[in-house]
Amino acid sequence: MENSDNMIEKNKRIMHNLIIYFSIIMYAFVYKFFVYEKMLKYNEAITSSFLLLLLFLAIWFYGFRKKVNAKYSKPFVIIVLFFTVLYFILTYGIGFATSFLKNSYSLKPLSIFNNIVFLIITIISEELLRFVFIKANKNSKKDIVFVTFLLIILDVFLNVRFDSLTDNYLIFDIISAVIIPSIIKNIMCSYAVYYADYKAPIVYRLITELYMFIVPIQPDLNDYINSMCLLLLPFLIIISMSRQTDENISNKSKSRKKIIKKTDIPFIVIGLLVYCLICGYGPYKLIGIETGSMTPRLNIGDAVIISKNFDVDKLKEGDIVAYKNKDNDLIVHRIIKVNNDQTFITKGDYNNVADRDYVNKEQIKGKVILKIPYIAYPAIMFR
Repeated sequence: MENSDNMIEKNKRIMHNLIIYFSIIMYAFVYKFFVYEKMLKYNEAITSSFLLLLLFLAIWFYGFRKKVNAKYSKPFVIIVLFFTVLYFILTYGIGFATSFLKNSYSLKPLSIFNNIVFLIITIISEELLRFVFIKANKNSKKDIVFVTFLLIILDVFLNVRFDSLTDNYLIFDIISAVIIPSIIKNIMCSYAVYYADYKAPIVYRLITELYMFIVPIQPDLNDYINSMCLLLLPFLIIISMSRQTDENISNKSKSRKKIIKKTDIPFIVIGLLVYCLICGYGPYKLIGIETGSMTPRLNIGDAVIISKNFDVDKLKEGDIVAYKNKDNDLIVHRIIKVNNDQTFITKGDYNNVADRDYVNKEQIKGKVILKIPYIAYPAIMFR
């Protein structure tokens, strides 16, 4: 009799899961071929309403489990807050090197409310839906993986304009800036829900997806830096959450249950040094080579380190310098002549003729002191 009851419950759960799966898949296609095509103005309201209704349906199917693993709930929220603060420090720090953009959204209270109200409902509904489903299927990792996959598909359908995919660059840009970050974000959210509850994913998404509607300025990041930040943030959160659960499972001492360990310090220091090098903080700056004008000395994909602490009066023929041209582009070329008026004639080693304009002292931003082969290829690909 007991086995019969268990079989009925199992079949009921399978049927409920199939209904949830089918609902998510159907809405993804309804959004793509109907809402996006004919009702784009109301897409946020329709999406939030769908997820809210699906949440109520899931609660009706599975119930809402109030008892969760409180041991990880608070640490996971702390981890999310720690790394999101670090994310903003990093991106806005880069902004001081790349400049800032004025927020294109209206910052009037009513406009902010209109921009975020449906997004808040969407985020909370989706994460509570994830929580209800995963807790009801805690013993079936296949179902957890599959629902995570479907939420990734839904996320991609909601954020990608498929009619704009007209060339390989745009396809690559969508993959790197939307699809891969969505995969890592959803894996992180499902991991947090599996071991704890919905709090950490909701906090993470509310911060990272709403701040753009509230802040007056945003850092002007290129595709490469922005994609790397979007990939790195949830990845670091997953690693830290995994470390937290591993330490508790293995019953290690409390002194080792830390977000940052002593062994992490060298990597953090190296990361900060690389960050300062890329942004140009301090006496040196890292520059990627994007053209073949200095071949074979410097090839596309190479990087050079320039020294900003140099005596411009001691520059001579043969020195390779980085200078800003009239279009404010940073050029890395060789000095082929020093004029009597203390201007310089520069030329790319591969070019047949010298650069059109003379370069004055104020334009020169640094002297090349080191070449690092190949490491700038990822940046060139994203550009």
